Amino acid sequence: MKKFVIPLLISIFAIGLLLTDYIAFNHSDPPVEETERIPGIYKAFQYMNDVRSYPGEDIPKDGYTKAYEKSIKTNHKSSRFEGEWEQMGPHNIGGRTLDIAINPQNSNTIFAASASGGLWKSYVGGVGENAWERVPLGHPALAIAAVELSPADSNIIFVGTGECYGNGEYFPSISYRATRGLSGIGLLRSIDGGITWGKSIDWSYEQQRGVQRIKFDPGNHNIVWVATTEGTYKSVDQGDNWELIHDVVMATDIAINPNDPDMVFVACGGMFSPGGGIYRTEDGGENWELMDMGSGGPDSFGGKARICIAPSSPNVIYASIGMSQSYGTQATWLVASIDYGDNWMVINNVDFSRFQGWYSHYVAISPENSNKIYCGGVDFWQSSNGGSSLTIDQGNIGDWFHPDWLHSDHHDIEFHPDNPNIIYLAHDGGIHRTDDGGENFYSCNWGYQTSQFYPGFSCSDTDPDLAMGGLQDNFSCIYEGQMNWQRVIGGDGSYSAINQDDDNEIYGSYQYLAILKSYDGGNSWFWADPGNQNYVNFIAPFALSPVNNTTLYAASSIVHRSDNGGNSWTPTNTSSAFFNNPVLSMGLSSTDVDVVYVATMPWYTNPHVYKTSDGGGEWIDITGDLPNRYPTDIHVDVNDHSIVYIALGGFGTSHLYRSMNSGMTWESIGEGLPDIPAWSVVTDPVLPNNIYCGNEFGVFISIDGGGNWEPFMEGLIDAAFAMDLKISVSDRKLRVATHGNGAWERPLVETGVSTGDDISSMEADPMLSNYPNPFNDQTTITYHLDKNTLVNLAIYDLAGKIVLELVSIVQSAGTHELIWNATDGKGNKLQSGLYICRLSINNHSYSKKLQIQ
Repeated sequence: MKKFVIPLLISIFAIGLLLTDYIAFNHSDPPVEETERIPGIYKAFQYMNDVRSYPGEDIPKDGYTKAYEKSIKTNHKSSRFEGEWEQMGPHNIGGRTLDIAINPQNSNTIFAASASGGLWKSYVGGVGENAWERVPLGHPALAIAAVELSPADSNIIFVGTGECYGNGEYFPSISYRATRGLSGIGLLRSIDGGITWGKSIDWSYEQQRGVQRIKFDPGNHNIVWVATTEGTYKSVDQGDNWELIHDVVMATDIAINPNDPDMVFVACGGMFSPGGGIYRTEDGGENWELMDMGSGGPDSFGGKARICIAPSSPNVIYASIGMSQSYGTQATWLVASIDYGDNWMVINNVDFSRFQGWYSHYVAISPENSNKIYCGGVDFWQSSNGGSSLTIDQGNIGDWFHPDWLHSDHHDIEFHPDNPNIIYLAHDGGIHRTDDGGENFYSCNWGYQTSQFYPGFSCSDTDPDLAMGGLQDNFSCIYEGQMNWQRVIGGDGSYSAINQDDDNEIYGSYQYLAILKSYDGGNSWFWADPGNQNYVNFIAPFALSPVNNTTLYAASSIVHRSDNGGNSWTPTNTSSAFFNNPVLSMGLSSTDVDVVYVATMPWYTNPHVYKTSDGGGEWIDITGDLPNRYPTDIHVDVNDHSIVYIALGGFGTSHLYRSMNSGMTWESIGEGLPDIPAWSVVTDPVLPNNIYCGNEFGVFISIDGGGNWEPFMEGLIDAAFAMDLKISVSDRKLRVATHGNGAWERPLVETGVSTGDDISSMEADPMLSNYPNPFNDQTTITYHLDKNTLVNLAIYDLAGKIVLELVSIVQSAGTHELIWNATDGKGNKLQSGLYICRLSINNHSYSKKLQIQ
């Protein structure tokens, strides 16, 4: 037995990995020796963006817009299928949040900008159960970086889209495209309180850009300032028209003097973008001056800067300046001016932004006391003496799993307009609030369904109330039938698995293939990882065999196999056999424990797809003529492992392929899907021609084996990043784990056009019947043949696994009967429940539900 590890220790270790130094590898580039301190979020961005842009150096500027417009024209707006998507949660674990805005006319109404989950609103100050609702934007804009309401009219709302930390114009190479999260479409505006939205700055065809901060002129609310990746824009007519008022790229923050609105400060910089620094205008943007940060201050910096003006003393200005990941010993400068920016001094060098100075930090000043300073970075810091000394706020650091634990990686802070002791914090774990000026914090994530799932979601085959998945920077989490999920392990949650013979035995993981196992449903954990990983993906796959729930496969550039539940592992290949490329996706046979498919990432060569039929003894390259794109997901037909599907990222090709002969040849079945990266694919085990595909617009369905596609979106949001698709076979529901809006489920479609199957009307099928039904000991199955033909009659469980083959011979025309005694192929009595009897003749199949009591 491996070393026992309690969840708290796991979390401390995993979060320690996330928040301290990384020696890690690029994904698209071959691994090199690095001295940079690389946080997990950088690797996450890199992984996501490589999937989108490869084999190019960046995404097409207009790729998403063109795909969205074509999808609207060619697909039905509303599906013809019954049912709709319903939320599963988690409602207690918020995802990465970049900005908060409080309604100046009603401080109970607050808005939150989710990094990949859209815009959210609360009418109760973020307090209580189900405190939030998503605001439909009517546009495929998932990445919201900024939100601001007019101080004079709360019906006027601006939303900035796109999460960007570097300017692609100056850093277009692979090394820097990781500094962007999801693409944006510009600046959106509503003049009716968020009911409808239009494009105020339209970057639909320039989606490598982002809007980062929005500020209203405190003296004239028709004047709006916007900080963007392209520079600083100004509107004098509330967003009808815009002027690029300051052309230094990567504008990250704006501060306006409340007593003299013509005095405006703009912070610029991101990943060593040109012209980085803090600028001041004293004439409303006609002329600009680059500020000298004074003795000890940075002459230049590789990260970004955030600025603020003391509301009670506008002559007092603070700036938080961060470095990038490569900085030596100096990473953060807290600088201040007490004379409107004429002179600056370094107040403190406490390294609160650390190696994330390009990503998450800020400084804020109490509205009532200019000596009360708050600094957000990796952690949250406070000062009561103008920043001369800073004290870290540990929050509930003793309990990483408590919802009130103050999450790391801080992006924004907002003060209540009437009570400055009420403060909201936005960070990678959603939103927290304090009502006592920062002494105590509590979660405002209840109902804020913005969790960012990674691949590797898993469902129990027998219990519809059990599922598990991994989240970006928010641990792994277990669904137990409620909207609030149990948070476990730590770090960036990754792949998971459930032993279908024993639901108490579950597996979870965090970044770089660190696998753990629990025997008690997640209360305690044991190490179960393969050890030395060679070259490994940030989110690395592992899977539990559906055939034998003690056999696991886990993959870096080496596919490891365990036949004892992860207690020991054996490598099945050398790293060089896969050209040192790490495995990105994996699919296992449901009928043969030795049949496995894997696909690799492009480090040293183009991506490759491999298959083994002997448990890893030999790996055969079956890449064939598949497009040179990231292979994001592999799905193996549960009835026939020679049928395999593969989803592809990138742009400009089909995004879904199928092989009917174990990968010997491939055919495209994705012509009706939008030309955007696909991330997931799954087929119905009972109706295998019903295919579901997930991409960054949502979920699409084909009921004719990929010949035609249509949206499967009812009940889902404007656009949902469908990261993973899984089927809950016990209640026949499709589940989608999204990257930004948590998990959802809806009933599977119960018709299959090309097979003749119709699960909802099986009882009326004249070709196939049985009596009695339900039954206990035995039932008589009857079917009719119009001519002599080859017949296959078999019993399946709801997971699509064959239980018993009853007939597989040529039979004569006429009516045939046989008695089935409710046993499997070994003579074992089957458990009570539903099963499927399938009759296959003449390239068609007919099915009927059988119920054993």
